[in-house]
Amino acid sequence: MNWAQVLLRGAVAIGGLATFTVGLLYALQEKIIYVPVIPGVPRGYIALPEEYGLDYEDIWIRSKDGIKLHAWLMWRKGLDSEQVKALPLVVFFQENAGNMSMRLHFLRALVAVLNCKVFILSYRGYGESEGSPSEGGLQMDASAAMSYLASRDDHLPDKTVIMGRSLGGAVAIYTAVQHKKDIAGVIVENTFTSIMDMAPQALPPLRPFVGEGKPCNWLIRNKWESIRSISSLKDTPMLFLVSLADEIVHPGQMTRLFGVHGTEPWSLCEFEDAAHMDCYHTHGPLYWPRVKTFFDELVMS
Repeated sequence: MNWAQVLLRGAVAIGGLATFTVGLLYALQEKIIYVPVIPGVPRGYIALPEEYGLDYEDIWIRSKDGIKLHAWLMWRKGLDSEQVKALPLVVFFQENAGNMSMRLHFLRALVAVLNCKVFILSYRGYGESEGSPSEGGLQMDASAAMSYLASRDDHLPDKTVIMGRSLGGAVAIYTAVQHKKDIAGVIVENTFTSIMDMAPQALPPLRPFVGEGKPCNWLIRNKWESIRSISSLKDTPMLFLVSLADEIVHPGQMTRLFGVHGTEPWSLCEFEDAAHMDCYHTHGPLYWPRVKTFFDELVMS
């Protein structure tokens, strides 16, 4: 075998791998992006809010296309109905993997530190919600959640803050753009600029094909183009929480999002050596005071 044959076979192998990866992205895109059930973990809830010392409402709502969605509204124990009604609200949009019960450790801390109530939605296909996830589906779910909250007699737009981490950050940005009149501000943590930017990072063989100016961007059905929509929030207070050792989303994507406006009423807080999911735990002495200061300035004013 001569060198020409070796190079040809190598090129064919690389091309085959790239073709396979591109095909995988197109055929299994929703399964790659949305992971309602973590392999090896039961589909059902691993705990309920009461097991974390929280009182809660079990809520069912319907999205625009008729999908039945499950949600919890939680607060600390020992409050009467009028005290609960007066609490500020955080609407939290979760990450892409696992169900909302896996966020209870974080949400308990959120309730305690911010002295708030928290609403968390189970996206379609997650937990006990019906349907299958997609970008358009999750957008309808988020809008259904905000419409439900706006219909309640305890809804206080000037005391409502949207928060999202990772995929939830993209959902939060979309929701804030659509429902600016219903919120006081937004917190996003370790989210991405777009799926187009995330795909070659998560699947390196895609780098020649997917990304800015690349030929196969049409493959991306679930776009989540926060980098395009976030400019609509220039007048909305936003806090960007960035883990500089994020192993999932490169922190540069958060920096790009912040850079769309980069000044008040937006602010950015970076955490050295913090990872994608647990900055609130590993960097708590820095994380919680920054979140509380931002939150209190909005809801106490």
